[in-house]
Amino acid sequence: EMQERVGRQDDELKKLHHQNSLLEREVQRFRERQDFLSQVKDLEKKRPWVDYEEVRQAYGREKAGKDAVKKQLEVLKNQNAPMSNKLSKIKAEKDAFDQEKKQLDQQ
Repeated sequence: EMQERVGRQDDELKKLHHQNSLLEREVQRFRERQDFLSQVKDLEKKRPWVDYEEVRQAYGREKAGKDAVKKQLEVLKNQNAPMSNKLSKIKAEKDAFDQEKKQLDQQ
């Protein structure tokens, strides 16, 4: 009878050890899941800042490009200034001749 009781207790102990190992795995999975959910929360909090930083950098690149084009436009305007002045003078002379012609035609 004592052997029987020891055998049952031994079986019970093995069963409890097995259940304990299953529960330890469950606890480990639960902790991993909690860690993962915590990381997700942290990343969700950081996302607006990441989005802002991306937009800020894109704005900086676009602004730099705009400034470069503006400088290039200024250089081209300066290069074309003499021709623009000549063209303006020629247009003014043409307008003066056209007006003079109208006056002569009216007479």
